[in-house]
Amino acid sequence: MPTHTRPEVELWIRTLQTGAGEEHDRLRRRLAALERRGVVDSVRVRSWPREVPLDGPTTPRDRAIADRVRAFERWAARAGVSLPTFERVDAGVGRMGPEYTALTLPRTALAVTHEGTLRWVAPCVEEGVEHAPREWVESAEMGADPGDETRPVLVV
Repeated sequence: MPTHTRPEVELWIRTLQTGAGEEHDRLRRRLAALERRGVVDSVRVRSWPREVPLDGPTTPRDRAIADRVRAFERWAARAGVSLPTFERVDAGVGRMGPEYTALTLPRTALAVTHEGTLRWVAPCVEEGVEHAPREWVESAEMGADPGDETRPVLVV
């Protein structure tokens, strides 16, 4: 008999100034409620900076974040969506030291994995429509069925 597994969710948030994280707090509470209800298997909240260097001096954490974003980009290429909030920029120009390439990161991102396969990343743009992390959460709260074809897709 096949077993039904539930998705695992990663909520990536940028560390914000005190009092500026209200949006993050709401998402964390809503995801925790989904986990308690058994809609998702686990929720992992991770933080990242505004940007990470891609070349030049990097830390193990920078490399781990960059590797995860590359996995997001591979998923986007397969899914036919774009991830415009993940952008490569030239940084360190002028008094900031030698120039290097950095990856800017969104304030909030959501990644959904099911049975070890990345299935959804937001924010993303699909056929000209922008999808935010909260849309996936709202779909899950409304009880969207696994494989439901309505948008945003609740991929589980």
